Order: sequence, then structure tokens, then C-alpha cells
Amino acid sequence: MASVELQFEIPWIIDNMENTLQKTYGGMPNMEFVIGPDGTLLASWDWANPNKLKQFLEDNVGPSGITEEEWKEFSQKRRPRISMRDNDEVPGTQVPHSELAPLEVEPLSESDGNSLIAL
Repeated sequence: MASVELQFEIPWIIDNMENTLQKTYGGMPNMEFVIGPDGTLLASWDWANPNKLKQFLEDNVGPSGITEEEWKEFSQKRRPRISMRDNDEVPGTQVPHSELAPLEVEPLSESDGNSLIAL
């Protein structure tokens, strides 16, 4: 996971298996969102783009602390693809579970049609 590999200190939300967030914010297959601490949608891309995400975070949160060379190496690194069939178990990860915290996310909709999330 990028958040572990790049040692980000900001929390990441990973959608559930039903793709609740994806469906709430547009339904494209590989969307990417930046959600503020108060739950507002700050930025989104129809297709995940690590370079745009990095630039947005640096412009709005601060420098990443990694060099351009480290970023280039990370972004070009090939990672194994996970191929799964129905009823397969999700392969385990090497994420240190003691550092993970559950986050309940509930999609909401305002009367004007804007989508929100409740954290």
C-alpha cells in the first residue's frame, strides 16, 4: 500500500467490497478522492493519478518529504497484480495492523443532490 510504503502520516480510506464510496462519488472504476477532515470532498479524479494526488497534497498539505528520485522510483515500481476468481480469499498484506484504525464511512445525500459522507 502506498500509504505504508511512502510513510504518509495522513489517514487513508479504502472503499469496502461493495464500492460504497465509489458509487456515491461517481461510479468510475478507478476513481481517486481527497476528503478533508470535516468530510468534505476536496479533490477527485475520474482515474487515479499518483502524480496529480502528490501535487495536490504538496500544494495543500505540505511537502512530501521524499525526493524526486524516490518518487520516480516509487511511481515506476512494478507491483504484482492480484488475480482473483469468485469466492477466492483476499491475499494477506504486510501492513502492521497495530497502526491501523477502523473508520466507519456512511454516504449521505442532501436535498440538492450533493453527496456527502459521514465519518
